[in-house]
Amino acid sequence: MKTARSKLPTEYEEQRVFVKFLNFMKSQGKIIEFHSIPNENLLSSLNRSKAAATQAILKSNGAKSGVPDLFIYLPHKMVVIEMKRKKFGKISKNQKYWLKTLGELPYISSYVAYGAEEAIDIIKKEIKD
Repeated sequence: MKTARSKLPTEYEEQRVFVKFLNFMKSQGKIIEFHSIPNENLLSSLNRSKAAATQAILKSNGAKSGVPDLFIYLPHKMVVIEMKRKKFGKISKNQKYWLKTLGELPYISSYVAYGAEEAIDIIKKEIKD
């Protein structure tokens, strides 16, 4: 039986929709560039020992927990977005830290977007500002 949670698009499905929008905005010259930070579930397909070893290497190379999912570069500023599902998405302590820290910089706006529609609205607003 499907639950209300399982019927909702996942965070990854929402992010894919948003990335299609970002590609379109880039093709229109509205944004300069964007990229994702694939921190979560990056190692979920590995067995425990390989995942732990890989995590240690990534950490020694500067990987940090909680870094926002997407960095979007506009002509006048940078926008960082932590993607979440429309419902049931929770922000971790580390994610709150990064969003607050980055958002305090005068050239970065930081957001949590609950779904692709909200993320699209954020970028449309930021482009107008």
